This record gives sequence, structure tokens and C-alpha cells, in this order.
Amino acid sequence: MTTEPFPRLWPSVEVAALPSRRWVECANCIENTSLDDGRTDPQEWAVRHAALHPHHVRYRVVSQVGFCLDPA
Repeated sequence: MTTEPFPRLWPSVEVAALPSRRWVECANCIENTSLDDGRTDPQEWAVRHAALHPHHVRYRVVSQVGFCLDPA
């Protein structure tokens, strides 16, 4: 299933109703993996990444909702 990454936001549509994406990423190198499938544990992913890159110690879970507005 593909969805428009930046759907138009109309007065009848709220941001909370739009599709979102989630991922965990290393703040040092920005390597990341999706959390959308529910099979990845962010902490386990970070531990595996840190084992390969011992100086990478900062991680974040990112949630993103894209939308666009009509300038008119």
C-alpha cells in the first residue's frame, strides 16, 4: 500500500488523522530502521548498532506526519 507522503490538509482533515511513519535512528550517523512493521525493538536495534560503532551513544525514535497546504 502506498500513500501520498504529503497529503493535502483540508479544514475537515486533522493532522492526527493523517498517516505517520516511525523509525529509530542513530543521532551520530543517522543510520536508521523503520518501526512501522512492529517487528523492531528500538532499544535492541540501538544495542546492535552500538556494538558495531562503540562511539555512537545517542539514539532517537522519530515520528513523522507529512502534509501540504494550498497557498490559496
